Amino acid sequence: MSEAPEVMAVAWTVEAPSSRKPLRGWPPSMQTFARLARRRYPSVDAGGLGVGGVSARLRGVHLGARLGLNRDADDVDASTGTENETLADAAAGETPVVEEDAEAGPPDDGIPKRYVFVTSGDLDGVHPDGIAHFDGQCTAYAEGATGLEGKKFKAWLSTKKESALKHVGADAWKGKFVLVTGEVVAKNTADLTHNMLAKPITVDAYGNAVTTPDRVWTGTNADGTLADPDCKDWTDSEAKGWTGKTAGGSKGEWTHFEQSDCAGTALLYCFEAP
Repeated sequence: MSEAPEVMAVAWTVEAPSSRKPLRGWPPSMQTFARLARRRYPSVDAGGLGVGGVSARLRGVHLGARLGLNRDADDVDASTGTENETLADAAAGETPVVEEDAEAGPPDDGIPKRYVFVTSGDLDGVHPDGIAHFDGQCTAYAEGATGLEGKKFKAWLSTKKESALKHVGADAWKGKFVLVTGEVVAKNTADLTHNMLAKPITVDAYGNAVTTPDRVWTGTNADGTLADPDCKDWTDSEAKGWTGKTAGGSKGEWTHFEQSDCAGTALLYCFEAP
């Protein structure tokens, strides 16, 4: 086994645990690995990422990641006895393919985000308290969900006084809308209201897929405005109201699919609100 060139560790500047920033000098390939390690192991100290036993995946091969060290026993796969790729090899010019843990979610691109989910259970279409009741239901369904602590949620419902778009505060929002799994539903409000959803809203507050039922109370057009009827502001069980379809196609059907009897039941879309 030939000797690998030495890989020098570059220390992290630490002002606070949440503000680690790498100094200049990292090759792009090593930056990729470092970002993953920092995200997965936030307890790394000021000594940098040089902690033995940190497991990662580089080209699908187990690597005991220890920045700043030469090739050693950690560079041999115990199960096969074969030599693994090292950070030195990556630094030589090849970009590593990092298999990210599904639990870590997609990398953060720095764009502001708000969460959106669909309730895991169906609800009656009317209540004496109207839309305030449904906002409360969204809060209840988000309770205890990891990552949603302290966040406010409102129902994607329109009334004659206020459109769903304005009700959830999406009319003035400058960021993206994401599922709790990290997947992007819409890159911005324009995509949300112009039939350009990247992912359907079929995941609940806990990240579980919701496939049935697939009707959702909305009273809302594809552009986020009121679609009448709306169960008379969600208070009249003898009226009808517009529903969306969670797996709706490209014509805004996610929010404007068909009229349903308000005495029936359907799901709710819940949007993080300011």
